[in-house]
Amino acid sequence: MPNPDRISINSNDPNARRAEAFLNSWEEGFLSIGAKGGGYAFQSNVSGTRAELLFFDSYDKANQYGVKHFNPVTEQQRWNLNGCMLYVVSGNDPEKVASLASHFAGEE
Repeated sequence: MPNPDRISINSNDPNARRAEAFLNSWEEGFLSIGAKGGGYAFQSNVSGTRAELLFFDSYDKANQYGVKHFNPVTEQQRWNLNGCMLYVVSGNDPEKVASLASHFAGEE
């Protein structure tokens, strides 16, 4: 069910519109919980599942950052890339974490 409270990301990065579409089309709605270090963070208003989004100017830079800062991947925290956008999904429910990570990957 699409989110009635549409998420909008205040960024000129071309990946920001795609990220908005992913967030706004997931099964739960999100609230913005702030921006830090050039990234944006959102939390589901139902399960508390979190998505942190970071935008880079190259796939390689995004991947290097992910490897350095978000490994190892666990059931409660996953990260991956969609183009030059790095997304980190975390939460207490491994099924919700997997669902949202797959949603960002386009593997629905």
